[in-house]
Amino acid sequence: MVRLRDRVGLNVSPLFLRLTLGIVFLWAGLGKVSQTFEVSGDAAATLANMGAIAPPRAMPAAPAPAAPATPPETKPPAPNPEEKPAEKPAEKPAEKPGGRASAGDPAITLARFQPKQFTAADFPTPVHVRLLYGVALAINAAANPAPTDDGKPRMCLWPKAIGGGPAPMILAWAVALTELCGGAAVLIGLLTRLAAVALAGVMLGAMWLTQFGPAIQAGTARLGFLPGHDPFDGAAWQTLLIQFALFGAAMALAFAGPGRLSLDGVLLSGRKEDDEE
Repeated sequence: MVRLRDRVGLNVSPLFLRLTLGIVFLWAGLGKVSQTFEVSGDAAATLANMGAIAPPRAMPAAPAPAAPATPPETKPPAPNPEEKPAEKPAEKPAEKPGGRASAGDPAITLARFQPKQFTAADFPTPVHVRLLYGVALAINAAANPAPTDDGKPRMCLWPKAIGGGPAPMILAWAVALTELCGGAAVLIGLLTRLAAVALAGVMLGAMWLTQFGPAIQAGTARLGFLPGHDPFDGAAWQTLLIQFALFGAAMALAFAGPGRLSLDGVLLSGRKEDDEE
């Protein structure tokens, strides 16, 4: 027989976990979708090559200077009837396939329609983009790390197969929507365990991309994976501690369940009573 205080504890504890996770992740997801930041140069070109943004429109060209007045026309000399007209050179027959490519060659046609690869020169002025595209840039940089100062390649922190093209942009939207939808789901207690596992996965990915991965890549990791900060530098450890706390809270909610004070508790109350009997 479950005592009253145990029953209250089993139902109130998940409520506080849900409130904390729901508010934090809803705030984070809304910020990624609604807020913007400025990018320019290589970062803007990378987003443009993903299809996230377009380059700014070019300024209209200045009008060309007026052409100088043409001199009066002079009549050509009268033709001499004894001279024969010059013969036109024979036209060269078009080369058959196998020779040089002609204008209608499929290879030229395909090359003409290849998408343009943008560069930093296409973005001389800053462009405002959604905050979530910072996640796309982080994923792209993790899959394509810059070499070291002496030219040696760095360890990739993300698979190249899903680190180029439109994949980082799609993953960034997936992260933002997971935070939004997952935060709302745990807040009202609907599909709570599934939403909690999804939020824990987002935090695990964030810890790898921003904390564990860069420390291992730089060769400064403590205990094999922790960043090499001073052990009691609170400002340096703050981001990792918050990410770890949210990961732990999400996993605790996934194992504990939503409690009775939730939509899951209302919808599954009959089944729970049968299980208890």
